[in-house]
Amino acid sequence: MSIPFEFTTELPCDAISIRAIQSRIAGVLNDLGFPASDKIEVRLAVAAAIDEAVGIDEVRKSDRGLMLNCSANPDVVRIEIKIAGNGAVGSHASSSDSNTKTNRKSTNGDTFVRALMSVVSYDPRSGQVILKKNRHLNHSKR
Repeated sequence: MSIPFEFTTELPCDAISIRAIQSRIAGVLNDLGFPASDKIEVRLAVAAAIDEAVGIDEVRKSDRGLMLNCSANPDVVRIEIKIAGNGAVGSHASSSDSNTKTNRKSTNGDTFVRALMSVVSYDPRSGQVILKKNRHLNHSKR
């Protein structure tokens, strides 16, 4: 996979920073000619995944923030999100023996993100959520 765009950033958990990273990702997708529907879906999925992560008390009550990596080419965008340092993000864990926010099987946010993206995966060891969106080829460039 050729990666014309890639960046990694530490993301403070404040609304201005979150909007800025969403805009940066949308700009990358725009530069690569992704259709408007894909840009909207990625923006919404990233917002929901970040919202899940920010909702974790460990992130909200500390100044750890999130780490976000975005790589994209004209066919696919891949976004990795994890808590800066060690820790789980969101509710994508597969463990069902605990009902804590980081170990629930599914939430509405999780279902929403999965509906928007081509692939959503979670690695409980690293606490990393990976979102992938394949470009819709049946849409014209807008």
